[in-house]
Amino acid sequence: MRKSPVLIAAVVLLTLVIAAVGAAFLLSDKAADKAETMVSIGADEKTEATDAEEGEAGEAEAATDADDDAASYYEANSDVLDVVAAQDSADTMTEDEVLGELAGRGFEECVVTSEYTMDGEYAPATEVAGYSDAHPTYKAEYTTPSGELWVLFVFDGVVMANPTSYNFESTRDVQTVVSESESVVAYDSQTNTFYHVVPHESMLHVVQVDRIDAATLDALTVEELDRR
Repeated sequence: MRKSPVLIAAVVLLTLVIAAVGAAFLLSDKAADKAETMVSIGADEKTEATDAEEGEAGEAEAATDADDDAASYYEANSDVLDVVAAQDSADTMTEDEVLGELAGRGFEECVVTSEYTMDGEYAPATEVAGYSDAHPTYKAEYTTPSGELWVLFVFDGVVMANPTSYNFESTRDVQTVVSESESVVAYDSQTNTFYHVVPHESMLHVVQVDRIDAATLDALTVEELDRR
C-alpha cells in the first residue's frame, strides 16, 4: 500500500533536519542508531562551540574537536577521497550557476533553496534568485510524472538525488542515494567542510547513473531501484 503524501512529507522534513546538523549522508530512520550518530556529531559540536565562547583558546579547541569528530565519523563509515574547506573550493556554484545547471538537466521548474552562507552560517531555507552569491549546498524537490518524489542536492558542485518516496517504502536497511559516481559529497556544517567519500554499504546504498536529469529519474521506478 502506498504511504500518504503527509507521511512522505514527514520523511522529507526528517531528511532536511538531519542534513541541517551536518548529516550529509541522508540516512533513513530505519537505521535509527546510525542516524542518531550522525545527528550527535552536530549536537556535540554546538555544545562545545557554546562553551568555547569564553576565550580564543576554547574556540580553537572546539574547532579541533569538531574537525576530529567529523573526520573520525567519515573515516569509520566510508573511504574518504578528499576533504575540502568550503571557502577554498573552486567548485562551489553561485545561485545563477546552480539554476542554469539544474535547468539544463530538465529541472527548470523546481524551486531551489539554500541554507548556508559560504562562511558556514545557517539561515532558514531561502529560495535562490539567480544572484552571484555562492552557497556550499543547494536543495530542490522534483516529482516525476508518476508521482514519485525526489530531493536533489548540489554539494560542492556535485549533483546527487535522494529518491524520497522510494526510501520511505523500501525494505532496504539503509537509504538509497543516486550519484553520477560511486562517491557522494557530504557537507559538515559545523566545520564548513566538504567530504568526498565512498560510503560503506552498511551506511548508504549508492546507485550510480551516467547523468542525473529528469529523464533518468523518471526512468528510475521502484522496480528499477530495487534491481539496482
